Amino acid sequence: FNIILGYGLTESAAGIVVSCPNKYKMDWISPPVSGVEFRQEEDGELLIRGQGIIKQYFRNQDADAEAFTSDGWFKTGDIVEIDDDGYMRLVDRKKLMIVLDNGKNVAQAHIEALCSSSGLIDQVAIVGQDKEYISALIVPNYDFIIRVLRNHGIPYDECQLQYTEIDGIYRCVEVGDDIINNDFVKMAMQDQIDMINTKLKNYESIRAFRLLNRRFSEEGGEITPSQKTRIKVILEKYKDLIDEMY
Repeated sequence: FNIILGYGLTESAAGIVVSCPNKYKMDWISPPVSGVEFRQEEDGELLIRGQGIIKQYFRNQDADAEAFTSDGWFKTGDIVEIDDDGYMRLVDRKKLMIVLDNGKNVAQAHIEALCSSSGLIDQVAIVGQDKEYISALIVPNYDFIIRVLRNHGIPYDECQLQYTEIDGIYRCVEVGDDIINNDFVKMAMQDQIDMINTKLKNYESIRAFRLLNRRFSEEGGEITPSQKTRIKVILEKYKDLIDEMY
């Protein structure tokens, strides 16, 4: 069977874009279906209007004023790229975009996805709102790092290791400062960040990072039940560490 990309919102009642198998572009979504128009704002936000898209919310003029332009376009809140053929690719939610002090918009989700593809990185929080450049707070994959240290005969304090069950598997969730401050570990992470940066534009690249010795958790308030980072909580909790990077 074939899996194809589509796009739609609650406000559009159903999918307004369904990729055609005979006109497929990897990671891109086909132009909109008949009766639907796309428009892109200067900041990249996707605006839509046409058949099947709501004209207003039920008895909620404040929501209408926020969600619609004066000429009736619905603001999706999604930042997208649109190519010359009208194909679309989602970048991030507008509210999650990081705006640097030079006005450049950076897609937090894109950088997080690249970091998550690394076996060395377990969790990451991308920082940079109103800053000169992007930085990151990184929770390394402790279990992987411990295996590497053992294989290389590099000593570490086992008494500092804390384990808990996550999705049925016992995993290391906390290590001692000796591990995150280890030169071998820091060099390995820098190599990984350098590789990730090759896939990013210059202004998107991670210029600085700090390693954390404890995993983000729901109990600590840093992540939601769906494992999404609570960036405001993280910014406050690790303010001093973040300030070191700027």
